[in-house]
Amino acid sequence: MLAAAAALACASPAGAHGTLAPAAAVAGTTERFELIVPNDRQDADIVAISLGLPAGMRLETAEARQPEWTVSSSGNTVTWEGGPVARGSSETFAFSATVPARPGKVELTLVERYDDGVGTPFPLALSVSGGSGGGSSGTVAAIALAVALAALGVSTLALVLVLRRRPP
Repeated sequence: MLAAAAALACASPAGAHGTLAPAAAVAGTTERFELIVPNDRQDADIVAISLGLPAGMRLETAEARQPEWTVSSSGNTVTWEGGPVARGSSETFAFSATVPARPGKVELTLVERYDDGVGTPFPLALSVSGGSGGGSSGTVAAIALAVALAALGVSTLALVLVLRRRPP
């Protein structure tokens, strides 16, 4: 919960152009996302949305509200066309993607294209966590167990040596 709140706080500069929900996901999982896109301009309608996924993130599916929008994809970019997202309103676009296998922050790129031809890229942050039982936390636990077993072995050897040197 805290990771999601932190990711939302970090994504706030791009919030006026789009919001990715959820803003946090577990590494290596397939997640359903919603992209909420408001049209803050008063002089143009949004007629296309393109979303570029970062390396390591793979698009699985994308949905379009028919008949207003059509959806297409090429590589790691999904594009919705049609609409429009009218002035002062917003639209939600859904897609599923496999999250990168490594924890950390990744950046998706949102481009809103208006009916006047203007389109500017905006970053959307996604916080990727390690998840339970895997990732870096699993590695730390394995190392801790190995160190504990080594310490037990050394202490047992020391006890045996002390007991051997004691006179009967």
